[in-house]
Amino acid sequence: MLRIFQVTVDANDKTSGSTLLPGMASDFRNMMETETSSALVTKDMVDQLLMERAGLPSSEILFKYLIGCFKRLLKEDRDVRVAKVPS
Repeated sequence: MLRIFQVTVDANDKTSGSTLLPGMASDFRNMMETETSSALVTKDMVDQLLMERAGLPSSEILFKYLIGCFKRLLKEDRDVRVAKVPS
């Protein structure tokens, strides 16, 4: 999820192009602690992430950001599908 939206909740994360969203850090940590098998992204989390990301001052137009998210999502989906194809 964080790769697709290019955000981080970790102030020490030095990933190029990631935007820090400190307001989501506690929510994200709580989600990771309560999930035992795998953390699923909920609609509410995506809504919160997008609202917080949209509220940050940026020279990037929101529509361009969302198109970029969509392209990264398609790439992740394609990579997962390729990885599942038996050789």
